[in-house]
Amino acid sequence: MKTRTTRAAALGAVAVSALLVAGCAQGTPEAPAEEEFEPITISVAHTMLDANPANQIVLEVAERVKERTDGNIILEVFPASQLGNTTETTEQASLGQAVISYLDAATASTYGVDEFGMLGAPFLVSDYDEVERVVSSDLFTGWTDELAESANLRILALNWLAGPRNIVGPKPYTTPDALEGTKIRIPPLPTWEALFGTALAATPVTVNASELYTAMQQGVVDAAELDTPSIRDYGLFELQKHVTLTGHFNLFMGFAMPEDLFQSLPGEYQEVLLDEFLKGGKEATDLATDLAAEARTEMEAAGVTFHQGDVAAYRKASKAFYDAFPDWDSAVVDELLAIRDGK
Repeated sequence: MKTRTTRAAALGAVAVSALLVAGCAQGTPEAPAEEEFEPITISVAHTMLDANPANQIVLEVAERVKERTDGNIILEVFPASQLGNTTETTEQASLGQAVISYLDAATASTYGVDEFGMLGAPFLVSDYDEVERVVSSDLFTGWTDELAESANLRILALNWLAGPRNIVGPKPYTTPDALEGTKIRIPPLPTWEALFGTALAATPVTVNASELYTAMQQGVVDAAELDTPSIRDYGLFELQKHVTLTGHFNLFMGFAMPEDLFQSLPGEYQEVLLDEFLKGGKEATDLATDLAAEARTEMEAAGVTFHQGDVAAYRKASKAFYDAFPDWDSAVVDELLAIRDGK
């Protein structure tokens, strides 16, 4: 597999030589000056709160881009949906506004490249090595090039993982059969319904996150699936004392900008943007891992027991998930899974 590269060539150095003109009366004219790049400011829009540690990573990416481009590219960060939600800012970028938008794979799939939706499949990745294999593959690069051509959106990185989602409930769910019939809270999304309602034979219940504590307290749901810090933040560990580490969903997030703006930049600046946003994604993913570890330590101190789920068994059981998405090319799905596994 080839590591992703941009189609733009690197900016070459401009050779300047003195012009020799015959005739002392005319003298020697000055050499033509190298054309200077006009500095630009690009907005970076995302939905994370200003206090979110991941926002600090975005700010650090902006600072590194400024430094590596000698101040020629200024990234002005707008957190907390100041410029709109993800759908709105992605549309702004697609229309050519000077915006780098936070987005997920599902949003990218709505711009004419359905294959991005496959990155929202359950149990797709269990560690960053698998993520890296996917986002550095020729298959993924082909999708990003197609998105750039069809929707004027250039993916800078899609490796900003939000952290794996796990299951909190009254007992361990280390194998898929343990979930059968369990009333589990899910968000109102088709991928969640297909996984828990169809593939894993649980009983999905849609409950607003703000009402989840009460729903669990009253027995409306037995279990819930969330990232580990959210299990702590919503106080669910006060009601249920078992967390099973399944990592069933780990959402691919990242950033995209207008393709026409991207192509207007010198090749070396294109590489800076790609490099720094990819680096930031690794940092954000590591941060999510650290925050999950902190939350686990706090909940274990409160009497919660953590159990490792049988990911191989869950992956096998979740194959029926793909039946709910007949428009996905099975050959492409198989290729994606093979890439993930390093085959």
